[in-house]
Amino acid sequence: MNIAVAQSGFVCAFCRKPLPIVDGRIQPWRSPAGQFFCNEFCADDAEEASFQRHLRGAGSAAKFKVEVSQA
Repeated sequence: MNIAVAQSGFVCAFCRKPLPIVDGRIQPWRSPAGQFFCNEFCADDAEEASFQRHLRGAGSAAKFKVEVSQA
């Protein structure tokens, strides 16, 4: 492993592990949003976590609107 690449701080956006290096080049999985992941599983898990946060946020906002409209 190239020490300069290892020390450069390129880590997975989900698990924070170093990105994989193949033939001296970083070989990450890239999301449509531009984030880099160490493998497809971290990319999927990050997408699911983002979706769940979005759902929880939308659910509490919808609940607040219902409570306000009933008052």
